[in-house]
Amino acid sequence: MKKALSILLAIAVLLSCMTITAFATGTKISDSLLQVMKAMPDNERIETCIWLYYQHDADLIEHKTFEECGLTAGTCMTLEEVDIYSKTYNRIAGELEAAGNKALIEKVGVADEDIIFCGTTSPLVILRLTKEEIYTIAELDEVQILDYGDTVLVNEPTPSSDSYRSRFEDYCDQQFNDVEVLRYKELYRHKDKNGETDWVLINGYTNMEYPAPLNTIIGNRVILLGSCGVPFDSGYGVYDVKNDTFVDAQSASRKGYDGFVKVFDELGSGRLLGDLDGDDQLTIIDATVMQRCQVGVRDYPTDDEIRVDDGLWSYSAKYYSDFDRDGTRSILDVTKLQRYLIDL
Repeated sequence: MKKALSILLAIAVLLSCMTITAFATGTKISDSLLQVMKAMPDNERIETCIWLYYQHDADLIEHKTFEECGLTAGTCMTLEEVDIYSKTYNRIAGELEAAGNKALIEKVGVADEDIIFCGTTSPLVILRLTKEEIYTIAELDEVQILDYGDTVLVNEPTPSSDSYRSRFEDYCDQQFNDVEVLRYKELYRHKDKNGETDWVLINGYTNMEYPAPLNTIIGNRVILLGSCGVPFDSGYGVYDVKNDTFVDAQSASRKGYDGFVKVFDELGSGRLLGDLDGDDQLTIIDATVMQRCQVGVRDYPTDDEIRVDDGLWSYSAKYYSDFDRDGTRSILDVTKLQRYLIDL
């Protein structure tokens, strides 16, 4: 029993530490964000999602936790003491995160009205920033600028009577208690044969669970930093107008919404499986390049590997040339891509 309690304590400490040090991979402004920045006026502001990581002294946090809980390091704990320790450790770590968030905002000089989200126990901050401020933040060692829906994929539709933001807010309010919608953007409205909107592609999340990096594939597009915040696992979802319900993009791709996969491939961020020439399209050229790589006439592109160093990953595909997603590069990928192109 004592050994089991010690293991529980070790797991609790490990999980707590992981929340502090996750995603410490360095700062990088994504290509999609850079494109948006180049096109925007100097004084314009856009929503920018920022992940802060801190090299906190875990030993110091542990010492403070033991001291506050009145416990002694190295001794066995009861289940109740393990629970108290874990909660206290996370609270102290959260206080350090909150102080770090505040220090970052003060360093950049962002006004209160441009702070969209700044969790007190979360390393995520969402700010409305100018180009100059984004470049300033990108220079900071403790910052990583995320690219999971932080830029507008297409021009936002002109507000009209059929905007469904209020339905999204109602849905989130009904499903979860005390949530605030942090983001809602309608990226595309699909029309049925009668010209009526039957489903809408949206990008949205709430503050119930702050968006965290998630590697995923929707349609043929690899999303390396997708949001896994509530209510959509990937940050992208569909509002089914006919049935008045919201579904996650993963579910939408499986349910067979008319034109969904093609639309997402055209409007989604990330990179297409099978796109070996880097033009963000799937063509016979990609199939030819893939075939030449298979027979050894040329090497696979140096960026063919899907890098999943950060975030979660639940797919077997490890290469952009792995079109059938079985984890290997083979002639079957060429065949499946060719069949896909024929069916377009």
